[in-house]
Amino acid sequence: YAYLMCADQSAADGDKAAALKMYEELAGDALPRIQVASFLGRVKAMGEKGVPIAVEALTGQNADLQSAALMCVRKMEGKEATTAFAGVFGKLAVPMQALLLDALADRGDSAALPAAQEGAKSQDLGVRIAALEAMGRLGGAACVPELASVAATGGSKEEKTAAQESLDILR
Repeated sequence: YAYLMCADQSAADGDKAAALKMYEELAGDALPRIQVASFLGRVKAMGEKGVPIAVEALTGQNADLQSAALMCVRKMEGKEATTAFAGVFGKLAVPMQALLLDALADRGDSAALPAAQEGAKSQDLGVRIAALEAMGRLGGAACVPELASVAATGGSKEEKTAAQESLDILR
């Protein structure tokens, strides 16, 4: 923990190079919470240059780092970051797709809309619902026909409700 605290202090003091070196050394720690803390510190210290690292964690197999990467999706700024995160939607396992759509919707950046529209065509009900909810938060008038169609004739009650709520948001 002490080394992690030193890395955090170096980052806070503006010595990003030293902080990054320490975070990278901690990345292989046996304790998952240290791995996650070093990952988050590294991404934060790198700023927009940390997007590829967050994308790598998002598409990786480490569930702890995937969860941490979802926090990065919500917090990292910029349309380029949104585009990078949305661009991996189709590469993720189904449960992670729904979580990513929720995180992208929290960003509120319409650059993520194509991922939501792709998700609306998923075979998985949870992904479709997350996509419909995201469309209401990310879309505009162009989403109305699809949302109205699902609200009127959608497959499940949950889908209809999600589409109707998204239409309400768009008003």
